[in-house]
Amino acid sequence: MITGLIISGLFGLFAGGLAAFSGASRAAEEQAEIAARAEEEKRQRKARIKELKERVEREIDYAKLAFKKEIKLIINILESKQ
Repeated sequence: MITGLIISGLFGLFAGGLAAFSGASRAAEEQAEIAARAEEEKRQRKARIKELKERVEREIDYAKLAFKKEIKLIINILESKQ
């Protein structure tokens, strides 16, 4: 009977240890998933910022070109009136 209690106690300790290990393992997996999601979100933000920067640079280049064309047109008009 005492042997049965000792064996039951050992199995209880073993099961408790497994449960604790399982919980710690699950927590580590969740942390890894959170870190992976955060890294992916960071990568996506960088990609969006890069796209925005490129678009703004294209729009600025277009605006500069349009401005230069307008200035040339105004100069031509002024020169033709002289």
